[in-house]
Amino acid sequence: MELINISPNFDTRSLVSSNSSTSTIIRGNSLINDLRLLINNSRYSDLEIQCNDGVVLYGCRAILAARSNVFNHYLFNNQKNTAGFLSPNFDTRSLVSSNSSTSTIIRGNSLINDLRLLINNSRYSDLEIQCNDGVVLYGCRAILAARSNVFNHYLFNNQKNTAGFRMIFSEIDSITMIIILEFMYTGSIQKEFLKIENSIDVFNAAEFFQLVELQNIIIQYLQESFLENLSDNLSPYLLSKTIRTMSPPNNELIDLLVKHVGKISLDIIPYGQLSLEALNCLLSRISRIISMDQSFITFSNNGYSILRYAILTSARLISQEAVNFFENRLPSSNLILQNNYQIDYSNDHNFLIVCLRISEIINPLFEFIDFYSIDQKSLINVLAPLKIIPEDIINNINISFGINNNNNNNNNNNNNNNNNLDSSTTDHEVLIVAPPIPYNTKPHEPSNIIIHNSYDNEFKWDERMLGPNLKIEDEGRKINTTIKVETAQSTRVKYLMTNGIHEWDIIIGKKSKFAWIGVCSEDYNFSFFSGSQPNAWVLGLDGYCYHNNNQGIKILNTSIKAGSKVTVQLDMDKRRCSFIINKKTYFISVWDNLSSKLYPVATLRYPSSLKVQPHKK
Repeated sequence: MELINISPNFDTRSLVSSNSSTSTIIRGNSLINDLRLLINNSRYSDLEIQCNDGVVLYGCRAILAARSNVFNHYLFNNQKNTAGFLSPNFDTRSLVSSNSSTSTIIRGNSLINDLRLLINNSRYSDLEIQCNDGVVLYGCRAILAARSNVFNHYLFNNQKNTAGFRMIFSEIDSITMIIILEFMYTGSIQKEFLKIENSIDVFNAAEFFQLVELQNIIIQYLQESFLENLSDNLSPYLLSKTIRTMSPPNNELIDLLVKHVGKISLDIIPYGQLSLEALNCLLSRISRIISMDQSFITFSNNGYSILRYAILTSARLISQEAVNFFENRLPSSNLILQNNYQIDYSNDHNFLIVCLRISEIINPLFEFIDFYSIDQKSLINVLAPLKIIPEDIINNINISFGINNNNNNNNNNNNNNNNNLDSSTTDHEVLIVAPPIPYNTKPHEPSNIIIHNSYDNEFKWDERMLGPNLKIEDEGRKINTTIKVETAQSTRVKYLMTNGIHEWDIIIGKKSKFAWIGVCSEDYNFSFFSGSQPNAWVLGLDGYCYHNNNQGIKILNTSIKAGSKVTVQLDMDKRRCSFIINKKTYFISVWDNLSSKLYPVATLRYPSSLKVQPHKK
């Protein structure tokens, strides 16, 4: 018996052989087309069929026996594996044998049912498949080679056609291999075999055998499971397993898992079920997914929740003592806000080296975390004393909060800290916001607001610059979507800004769901989404800012609600844009390339409406 050890590191996507024209055929997508490759093909044949005109054809014994009781009788009923002479006078209707229970099956009516007879059936097998759990399964070499370039490469690429093969798979278990065999033989899989728990194993095996259609089936299965809420609690585990076992990652599968993990609060995911690598993947992809899918529920985990989960998960990699230490010092966000949580670290100097180690472990996450979403109490009283967050980040955020960093060098100076916290409750809080910045990036400070005088009649939507599905109402003040379409379209205000500081208000319509507000230059296309254009800078109701890209950057913790008033501030002298929402000013420091001539702009998608007016105190 020839043993074939299958290397799990072999890149099966590279299977292009100059020695065989059939190796480059795309296999696995169509059962009928794949099996058609076997018709009268001596390469895959184990049977010669001589016809009455002397012509010799080639066939596959197992397939013919599965499809016809006559072939089954002559080729397998005597348990021998040899050819013979077929008598023309033999009454094939009498084929009922007490020696074989399979001979009485009605064959030839259903290709799928007939081929299912061959799955893991040693009677018709010419191949043994040894899995990593020690179980040996049986297969038909010709079918497997026709259905997968991988099997074709290993079984037929050397032009040998002898019996007695055993393939050894060190990375695939028998349950997964049975599902692979069923798909190869029938083009489908029975749902009782595919479970949520083994779906990633099957997907990885399908990737190895280059079975794209099976991968599509698994993705559809997971989508249906998520819709039925059958697997949301397992999605963190599935994402972690996918990141750990799949190389390179399948973007469609990972985006699906990220979308559903993103709906779950990190506070209820057991520590370690979502690996740090999976958390990194989640944070790096979630904003793009939200920007591309407006129906997606906004990712609700703030910076503190993310850091808390990352720290506790990292602690599990160090020791149980480390886990206990951080569990006692990292309360939930609600507990901090309700109880004015203050932690005494005076006796915890021995854990400084542990904190430094955790900082190293979670360092790759820092660039994806919105540190400005962390409330001051959590930052100053809980996170800063641990020395896990780099000091540069702490200092930059303190600047935006208006806090003197010297007051926070010693966490025992409680009075100074508490005074700083109280200052956050002033009537108008200014926050400097940017994308989740690298910790060595220092944000700009906001401009002093000196309002440029403007006339009320200048703040009207421009009917000359109007998307075809938008309608201007209320004497030019209100813009509304007219028909139910999925595309976003834009308009601008008849107000050119070239210097000075300008303010205007946007009133969000009560039923509005999809809208973006900001500024644009003169060279602008009003028939398309503004955020994807190089000459527009907008903030969406989803809390993300957009410029020259469909992938937004998270600015706000929550979405802007319908009925809200948003004030836009534009400093043309310093080329800076800010938004005032609920008495908080959000300065968009990432917009550092504003044009020299700008107009107020708005983009809407059904159902939405906006009203514009000069800023009113």
